[in-house]
Amino acid sequence: MLTQYSGNRQGHKAKHLYLDPALPESQQYASCVMCNHRPANLCSRCRSCYYCSKECQESDWSSHKLLWQKFVNQQPPRPSPSHKRAILFPADDENPRMIWVLCERIRDPDDGVTYDSATLHPLLGPDNPFIATSHIEHNPIRGRQLGSGIALWARKKAGYAIALRYRETFLVDGPLPNRSIMASAGIVGAVPHKWCGSVVAMRTTWSEHYEDMTLADFRHTLDFLLSYGTTETKQSNFSSPSPSHGQSQSRPPMAIRGVMISCYGERKLHGSDRFVAVDVPTHHPTRTVGKSGSISPISRHLGMPLRLYKYPDIERWIDIPGWNRNLCPESNQDAAFLMMETDTKSSSWGFAPLYWNTQLGNVLVVRDDGKDLDVDHLGAICRFVRKRLLPMFEESDGFGSVQRTRKEVLEFITADNLEKFKEMQMGCGDESDSDYLDTEVFEN
Repeated sequence: MLTQYSGNRQGHKAKHLYLDPALPESQQYASCVMCNHRPANLCSRCRSCYYCSKECQESDWSSHKLLWQKFVNQQPPRPSPSHKRAILFPADDENPRMIWVLCERIRDPDDGVTYDSATLHPLLGPDNPFIATSHIEHNPIRGRQLGSGIALWARKKAGYAIALRYRETFLVDGPLPNRSIMASAGIVGAVPHKWCGSVVAMRTTWSEHYEDMTLADFRHTLDFLLSYGTTETKQSNFSSPSPSHGQSQSRPPMAIRGVMISCYGERKLHGSDRFVAVDVPTHHPTRTVGKSGSISPISRHLGMPLRLYKYPDIERWIDIPGWNRNLCPESNQDAAFLMMETDTKSSSWGFAPLYWNTQLGNVLVVRDDGKDLDVDHLGAICRFVRKRLLPMFEESDGFGSVQRTRKEVLEFITADNLEKFKEMQMGCGDESDSDYLDTEVFEN
């Protein structure tokens, strides 16, 4: 049931929200599960999820309604104090369920450490399979940190995590795709990862102690399922900052602005701009701990390291019938030029590595420092590389009328020279495809 709100959402002021005085202050001012704003009001029926406004509550309703009645009227009642509330995503049913899981405290005889052991048989299969666990400590869609400390290397031990328990061998032992996950998360978006077999979601602390799941945890679980394994970025549509949010409401929380360099096929077949601003969420491979992609050597010398990442949909540009240009559909010269080697002692000086010359397709570029990348600034860098640096690289190898050393070329790659180039190019506009070379920068 939707909580009734008085007033509107102006600045999320407390006077517009009903706060239950019976609740401790820490709960009265809990943050909204949808946008993290405070103060937030407790859902009047489930009393398990906080919303700062009617708009946020309504935006969560399509998912929230799946479990709130089951949460309030959970049957049977808690069998014992050792049973903890969990959420079961059954493989053969579209409806998730609230369940009780027996959690027994066990002491390791070797080191004396205690931990909870959850009895999940036969929830994940009658064969009592080996169980794998994925921990959710961060909601990448909402930019919400649930806890820190589940990972062994974490310095801070705080908060909690949601543990997804599933068959370790589900990809090879034949269970069908999980219908309840697809149905539940499908209400708000497609699930990019193939989850098979039943899945149990449980709430756990860093000390391996299980607690009851809440409906806020259900929201965080669905967001994790929607974002896990995806490399999608959406075109950025920033507007003027909102007075209550400090940024456009269309921008995902914690997202940064990146730029997609469109390949030749993207421009010719779909009319895409050469440089397209995109929102890059926190769960994108370029922003996770491992940081996928490659740093542009030239961008390092310009004082703003840029990380380049190939979009994985390259196959759609291969072998297009009737292609009659020297450039292949997947050609992306701007990306290749950014990846030219700048080590003066390298035999690959002035050449991009093979990986950045074949099957490029569309390429995502983000600032490695996690700040927004301006689309016009990246366009200027690419033109600077192509028009000024590329001829200089060739001259340093003995081609052209001017003789240069590699050191001279390297010393020219500075932020000041880039700014001078931008001033000279003002008003010239972007180049057409006919202004581009018809060859790639192949490794020698």
